[in-house]
Amino acid sequence: METRAADGETDRQLADFLGEDAAEGLAQWRRSSGWAVSLPAAPWTSRGYTDAFVASLVLRPPGGDDLNLVAKVVPRDNRREPDAHRRALDDAAAQGTPGAAEFARRHLVELVAQAGPVDTPAGRTIYFQHLAGGTALCRPVADLERPRQAEELVDTCLTVARAVAAEWNGSVRRTEQTVAAFLDEELRGPLSGTGSVDRWAAVAGLTGPAVRWIVTAEDPEPLPNPLPTAFGRTGRGDRKLDVLTACVHGDLHLGNILVVQDEQGGVQPQTFRLIDLSTYRCVGPRVRDQIQLLLSAVAWLWPDLSALQRQALLTDLTHPHTAAHPRQDPLVARLISGVHDATWSLVEPKGFGDAWLRQYTPALQAAALRFTTFTSFSAELRWWFMRLACRAAGRWAALTGARIGSERPRLLKNPFTEQPSTSAPPGARAPTRPVALGGRLLGELPRLRRPDAEGTG
Repeated sequence: METRAADGETDRQLADFLGEDAAEGLAQWRRSSGWAVSLPAAPWTSRGYTDAFVASLVLRPPGGDDLNLVAKVVPRDNRREPDAHRRALDDAAAQGTPGAAEFARRHLVELVAQAGPVDTPAGRTIYFQHLAGGTALCRPVADLERPRQAEELVDTCLTVARAVAAEWNGSVRRTEQTVAAFLDEELRGPLSGTGSVDRWAAVAGLTGPAVRWIVTAEDPEPLPNPLPTAFGRTGRGDRKLDVLTACVHGDLHLGNILVVQDEQGGVQPQTFRLIDLSTYRCVGPRVRDQIQLLLSAVAWLWPDLSALQRQALLTDLTHPHTAAHPRQDPLVARLISGVHDATWSLVEPKGFGDAWLRQYTPALQAAALRFTTFTSFSAELRWWFMRLACRAAGRWAALTGARIGSERPRLLKNPFTEQPSTSAPPGARAPTRPVALGGRLLGELPRLRRPDAEGTG
């Protein structure tokens, strides 16, 4: 009777924390497998860009020891996860370089092969991953305290950028691709016809090739429409790029980076581990991870910037190889130059410095468009990312000599509205008791959320 009562209490705690669907899936799996499931003393959860999320759990196999793990809950039975994890580890070993193998050992998580996957009643799937660093003091970088830990966040991002660029991917490889094809590939989910870029662009009247140039109240000089359907006709999308390739995580945002914090909350950047390898590719644009990491950190820092710094940031990001605005936040300036230099220092001696700058610009355009879809961001921040996408498109037009001619630009107004925020995993109910998360409550933590299911978690 005591065991049954304890299991019931655990199930209630898991439902409060993970949502009823995930908790019911775990309860059914526990009864059929004999594994025990519980929450650690200070549980945490982190949401990605879709309904997928990760959380800390403790599992115990029958007759075995407790295991402190990370659980990833993905929608619609996403079976890519185990294969992608295995490929990432196998590819690192196959490179034959000590740096790649050491990077995988220190910074990539492994799935717990003997546990799961677990299916939930609603058709989602739960995978278990070994906890980064083997300590319960790991936390997602996204959950660092703003603004007190801003410097530690930037230090961690630069550590990750350098390791991904030079350790995981020390070899320089290239392939050829047109700018239009590059943009289409980078925006395949958000521009799938039902993707959220298409939805707000239709409201704003930007879809189709007719609207090629736009202006805004803040940007009176004409800029190219950054949507690929129009950009191919204004930004010379037929130009070819030397795309520098590498092993790419594919969704390298702050919620997918875990880092160890000491008892006082201090961050140890070198302990980082990358979770959620479902979008891993052995050959992809190396710029993808660097831009995703950079903009994810920018979004974290953005609320504490002044209006002048936010405006200057549009130029600073589109010109990463030049000095930042003199009144820019020093941490932001160090972040931009550090992420840029992490790859520049590797590819420039091989003669690909100019190629890196050219692919950086359309990659920034595509990533900024993706960031307009995150409905947990304020309408003001999503609009700022839209303007960044326009600035990046304008930078490419300047590099290739595109001109507006006599065409009249379209005045674009902010199409975004504030969305109800959510911090709990899908289906989580209001806790009957507080659920502590490293000294904070679950409802206090900001999460990135996107309305469509395309893309990554």
